[in-house]
Amino acid sequence: PAHCPCLAETKAVMAEQVAEQDAAAAAGAPRLGRRLFVGNLAWRTSWQDLKDKFRECGTVIYANVMRDDDGRSKGWGIVEYETIEEATAAMELMNGADLGGRSILVREDREDRDIKQFTEGEEGAVPAPIPGGGRGRGRGGRGEGRG
Repeated sequence: PAHCPCLAETKAVMAEQVAEQDAAAAAGAPRLGRRLFVGNLAWRTSWQDLKDKFRECGTVIYANVMRDDDGRSKGWGIVEYETIEEATAAMELMNGADLGGRSILVREDREDRDIKQFTEGEEGAVPAPIPGGGRGRGRGGRGEGRG
């Protein structure tokens, strides 16, 4: 509900984080998000394994391992932190760390950054490409030489 004190507190914290990001961007620092891409995951890694590992760096508010239509892991996932500082620390500490016997890759989630830039209307921002989008390059297109 709108009268919930925790909602007002959450909005205030979020506004403060946005203000900090805006100040850093004005000073020429890159805009970092709270979402991280995690690659090179073992096929057996679950979202819970991912969350448990990344919890070492802060409060994880979202973790997911992407799966194909048959339920098999695609070998990558997304982790989102409560704060930008936690996400930054996780990028530094977890990139190259071992998870499930594999050395994982951790970086800022580019899709999150691209969407953020486009919706904020930053100069030169373009929408993130739609996977499989475009004319005639994927399934369902007209194909080469078919006008």
